[in-house]
Amino acid sequence: MNLKLESIWAWLGLVATLLTLGLSLIISDVQNKIGLWPLLIAVGICLLIFCLAFYVLTRVKPLSTDLLNDIKEHIDRHVDRTSITWCMTSPQLAELERNMALSEVWLVTSDLAEDVPGALFYDVVHANLKKGVRYRYFIPRSLEAEARGMELIQKHKNVGDIEIMALADDVFFLLPQIDYTIYHPRNTTERTTGYMGLPVPCGTEQAHCRMNVHCVDTLVGKLSRILKKSSPGALTQLR
Repeated sequence: MNLKLESIWAWLGLVATLLTLGLSLIISDVQNKIGLWPLLIAVGICLLIFCLAFYVLTRVKPLSTDLLNDIKEHIDRHVDRTSITWCMTSPQLAELERNMALSEVWLVTSDLAEDVPGALFYDVVHANLKKGVRYRYFIPRSLEAEARGMELIQKHKNVGDIEIMALADDVFFLLPQIDYTIYHPRNTTERTTGYMGLPVPCGTEQAHCRMNVHCVDTLVGKLSRILKKSSPGALTQLR
């Protein structure tokens, strides 16, 4: 290691010596052609420009990742993403659901994966239940979905109005990975809106697209008929 350092310093000394000799010859030649004072003025201007450039480079700080994240969070807090995009990620949809003035939410999901304790939507649902929002879940008749449904009922039963209904398997024939979230499904004073979760690449998050009015109305109509045909207590069968 010491031998390498000595070799580096030796090469640096040689390069510095050669540069000094070269600059001396150049300065001497320029002085003979234009004189001493013009040369000193030119060197002074170069030094001034160098000092100004060094000052600017040391004073201006590059944008850090933390600063960029702060800017992004500020934009997310003040920009309504639903007005500028038809597609959002699961965290964006969770933030939307947390801040919306809701009366009722219907969810059609094949596995309840994003609603169990510790998952993204669990705290959102819990907070909304405390505010009086009604939640209706529609899940398939599977051991996994029903076990998670029973867990949700136990966790939320003393908080607010939450019910879960297990539907026949043929309701979930179209790609089990797709889920639906309907806001204000039966409220005539608020606009009914819905989002469809899609199994498409969206970074590390799931993508949710906003459904058109026809699709939302069709889904609400189908689920409403299922609710009307269900026997008393069908929505509480997992309790």
